[in-house]
Amino acid sequence: MDKESLKFLEKLMNLPSPSGYEQKVRLAWLAEMKKISDEVKSDVHGNAIAVLNPGTRPRIMLAGHMDELGFQVAYIHEKGYIYFNRLGGFDIGIIPGRKVRIHTKKGEILGVIGKKAIHLLDKEEREKVP
Repeated sequence: MDKESLKFLEKLMNLPSPSGYEQKVRLAWLAEMKKISDEVKSDVHGNAIAVLNPGTRPRIMLAGHMDELGFQVAYIHEKGYIYFNRLGGFDIGIIPGRKVRIHTKKGEILGVIGKKAIHLLDKEEREKVP
């Protein structure tokens, strides 16, 4: 992979794109594809499409996803704990220990998702699905 392509891929990977909020990635991808495509567009569903040599054969499609695992802040406790809801569907068991970037009007805040330590859980809490 050439340096320019690698730089573009790194840019895409670092843009936030939680499910339902893929606009930044879509716009960056479309802008880059304008440089090398005959036609670029997006549709009502959020798909981003680039066309080379329209009307010729063979027709080839490359497809991928723009979204990533994401969360939406639901509540901030007075002690600073942040409660959130998941965006998209994924296994809740993979969430603890994840690094997160919280996007605010004043910029990003870095964080880590935690959970109560196993030795502090009572029997009922241990048997509960997270």
